[in-house]
Amino acid sequence: MSNDLAVVGSFRALEEGNSAAALLEANLGGAALRSSDLTWVKIPTGGATRWSWSNKAGAEFSEKAIAGLLVVVTRPEHILWPHKDSTPGSRPLMLSADGVTAYKVGSDYGDLDANHIEAAKRDDGTYDCRKIRYFQWEGSGPGSKPPRAKSSRVLGVLREEDNQPVFVRVPSTSLRAVDDLLRGITAEGLFHFRSIVELTLEKRKGQRADYAVLVTKTVGSVDEQTGLLAKSRFTDTMTNIVCPPIEDRVSRSRSSSESTVDADSVPF
Repeated sequence: MSNDLAVVGSFRALEEGNSAAALLEANLGGAALRSSDLTWVKIPTGGATRWSWSNKAGAEFSEKAIAGLLVVVTRPEHILWPHKDSTPGSRPLMLSADGVTAYKVGSDYGDLDANHIEAAKRDDGTYDCRKIRYFQWEGSGPGSKPPRAKSSRVLGVLREEDNQPVFVRVPSTSLRAVDDLLRGITAEGLFHFRSIVELTLEKRKGQRADYAVLVTKTVGSVDEQTGLLAKSRFTDTMTNIVCPPIEDRVSRSRSSSESTVDADSVPF
């Protein structure tokens, strides 16, 4: 792709006077927009290579690719769950935004070694992930095992025909594809909200079962004015909704018995 050959898409949500985010907030009676108000797409299980989802209007979709403007890219986050078989609505034990410093947000250690975790506690109440084996890879090379703590990040893609983005939570098995995509966008001298991307799926063989991984590529870009409009309508308003700052979630967890992580974050 070249900046001189930008592909300018006709995005419905960016048409004059059409602000899906503002409409949704107005229809909610002024209530704050929540992650559950948005459209989520999950990487399918069993190695399936088609995306399937439904929007809030109940329309069903089945596509080989999700293509559109990359309006939201969240930072990676790491979640340590107390049980390997955690279910939707479960409360995680620890959260980390960088894999170095973790915050404890739950009290149930489940099948984790509580003494090992507490030995990594710092004077300020945070925890050093580098001293907790659940945040580290086991072994190296073929046969090595990924960390028990689950890593993920969220991509929000605004398709040309949609009023708001669809959001994909990308698990650790596909994070390299996101890194490669962002490096390519950066090499072109673009911000992600100007890039038109395509997300597809590829089947892989696992030791226990087949699984799907994310495949990404950049297929074009929009002009600067369109990109800035996408940024103001979606990037700036939705990034912290789909992935609130860790510190805010820790603060809420101390004043509420409810889970601070959406069901979309349950282990993959």
